[in-house]
Amino acid sequence: MLRLIKCSIIFFMSLTMIMGCGSIIGESEATSDMDKLFEDSDEEISNEIMDKIIYGINNDDLDVIKNIFSENAVSNSANIDNDIQRLCDFIDGTVISYEESDPPSSFEELDNNYEIKLIKSYYYIETDSEKYFVLIENYSKNTKQTEKQGVKCVIAVKADDRLKVFDRSEKILFDESGRIERYGIFIPDIYE
Repeated sequence: MLRLIKCSIIFFMSLTMIMGCGSIIGESEATSDMDKLFEDSDEEISNEIMDKIIYGINNDDLDVIKNIFSENAVSNSANIDNDIQRLCDFIDGTVISYEESDPPSSFEELDNNYEIKLIKSYYYIETDSEKYFVLIENYSKNTKQTEKQGVKCVIAVKADDRLKVFDRSEKILFDESGRIERYGIFIPDIYE
C-alpha cells in the first residue's frame, strides 16, 4: 500500500512538472481571457479613434480629427490643418461603413516610472463611391513623454493600393533604409 501511495505521488509530481501548475488549475484559460481583455481594449481604443475620423470626414469637422493627434504629431506635421482638409477631400463621398482589415497590434513598454503603449490599427473605409485603406499609429499611453500620447499618424490610400503602404519602393511607410517616421496625416503623392 505504501508503495502505491509513493508511486501515485511521484506520478502526480511528474505530471505537474510536465504540464505545469497552470494547466491543472485552469490558469491557461484565465490567461486567455486576460489576453482577450487587452485585445478588446486595443480594438475599442482604435474604433473610438476611427469613429472620430469618420465623424470629422462626414461632417467636415476638422477640429474633431485634429484633436485625436498628440501634441508631438501636430508640431512635427508640416501643416496638420491642410493635411486634415486633404484627407476629407481625398475620401470621396459619405463614409457608410468601416471594418478592420487586420486586428490591431500593440507594443508595450513598462517600467517602474513610466508606461508606453503603441497601437497600430488597420481599417477599410467604404464610402458610397470608393473603398480605402487606413493605417493608424496611436500612443494610447505614454507617461514618459506625455506630449507623444495620442495619434502619431494616419496613412490613407485607396483599398486597391493597400500593399503599396508596406512596399519599400513606394516610400510610404518604409524606404530602402528602413521605416519612415510619419506625423499627422499622410496621403501618398500617387493620387495627384
